[in-house]
Amino acid sequence: MEAAHGRGVVHRDLKPSNVLLTDDGTPKITDFGLAKKLDEAGQTTSGAVMGTPSYMASEQASGNTKQIGPATDVYALGAILYQCLTGRPPFKAATSLDTILQVIADEPVPPTRLNARLPADLETICRKCLEKEPVRRYPSCQALADDVHRFLVGEPIQARPVGRRERLVKWLRRRPAIAALLAVSILASLSLVGGGVGLYYNARLKLAFARTQELETLGRRYLYAAHMNLAGRAWQEGHIARVRDLLEEHRPRADGEEDLRGFEWYYLWRLSHRDRLTLRGHTGPVLGVAFSPDGQSLASASWDKTVRIWDAKTGVERCTLMGHTAKVYSVAFSPDGQRLASAGLDGTRIWEVSNARTSFALHNGRPARRMAFSPNGKQVASAGSVWDANTGRAVVTGPELLGDGGIAFSPDGTRIAVTQGLGGGHVRICNAFTGQRILELKGHSGAVAFSPRGDRLAVASGNGGDRTVAVWDARSGQQEFVLRGHLHDVGGVAFSPDGRRLAWIPMLTH
Repeated sequence: MEAAHGRGVVHRDLKPSNVLLTDDGTPKITDFGLAKKLDEAGQTTSGAVMGTPSYMASEQASGNTKQIGPATDVYALGAILYQCLTGRPPFKAATSLDTILQVIADEPVPPTRLNARLPADLETICRKCLEKEPVRRYPSCQALADDVHRFLVGEPIQARPVGRRERLVKWLRRRPAIAALLAVSILASLSLVGGGVGLYYNARLKLAFARTQELETLGRRYLYAAHMNLAGRAWQEGHIARVRDLLEEHRPRADGEEDLRGFEWYYLWRLSHRDRLTLRGHTGPVLGVAFSPDGQSLASASWDKTVRIWDAKTGVERCTLMGHTAKVYSVAFSPDGQRLASAGLDGTRIWEVSNARTSFALHNGRPARRMAFSPNGKQVASAGSVWDANTGRAVVTGPELLGDGGIAFSPDGTRIAVTQGLGGGHVRICNAFTGQRILELKGHSGAVAFSPRGDRLAVASGNGGDRTVAVWDARSGQQEFVLRGHLHDVGGVAFSPDGRRLAWIPMLTH
């Protein structure tokens, strides 16, 4: 750090996680993301709180950017030393706000109270680093290093412990409100003057209360500034949930509480809530959606027995397709976008998108939850059959094509993957022209997707499964690997166009 300071750089975020050790034990300082060049003005707004509260010097915690310098890093090194000696940082409260207030107003617990075996000189070195006033700390990191060296070789250190009188003066200076109350109490006890002393005591008590309120408000403002900095960094790193959590902490919680939210809060809120449209109209749960191939339309399927087509840009409902007599679970556009298929408990229907009318219903006496168009759009697979999409006639029917989970055509249209059974069920890959089974893959039974080349098959674990996705060789039937990590059942899978990435989503129950 002395080398960095010699080049005019202050780290401002030293903490144990930013000090890494090489194989031979040499420490390396990392993460200069909050570093500041002392000879460059305008980098930090006055009043901004930057750093990690438990290792933050008092000038950082109070937003006094003019005092931030090498002594700020000396404090952080002292905080790291304190944790090495005691197993905990100097200040660690339940919330960031409480920690910042401790840094500003409190003295750290003497290390020897937490570790009675510590040498007195080592405690003195540590406490000198943690002085509230920068001028009372070591003047440089080199001076700190020199004193540590003196301790290690058994020489007298230059730092001296703080006496009781000095500690009392510092304590009263940091707590003017409490000091005022003590002074008033003493005066009241000595003077025994009725009305005058009572009025004076009351005035000082109000002043102390006002000062306490002022400190609390100041602390909330510092915490707000710190959280906005953290939220901005979280957004850049893609941690959207973290952004939302930080923003939610600063909604006013009670009537009369000061609303600190400014432009930055609302800007980050809009960034993390970028829903372009909310489509309303269905009266039941919506379980299936599909974009048209040109991206201009969006179809939705609902348990209210209807299918709706929306303008994907404006969210305006174009039409409602009515004809199902039971819950509708999924929808799919044909590759040319001219037709729409919907699957429900009363079977599958093919609709003409141009006139919003049913071309025909595909009935074979079985309910349907999923369906799929062939790549050329000439066939539809659903409910144990392959249908001619132009005539509605069943081309192939067979028990091997039955399934209650996912269904998908291979990219060349020659194979169909069908999943059967909840949880640890199985997947059948069948010939699309004969319905005969080619392979059977056991263990997964949810959503299914072929890779763009058709050489791999991704299968979700399905409802009640082990919350994984298995990837199989679609030719040999050998399982290649299993993807884990979801806390919920997996509801859908999809390959990227180049086949190198795979996305899957949780099946939430609320």
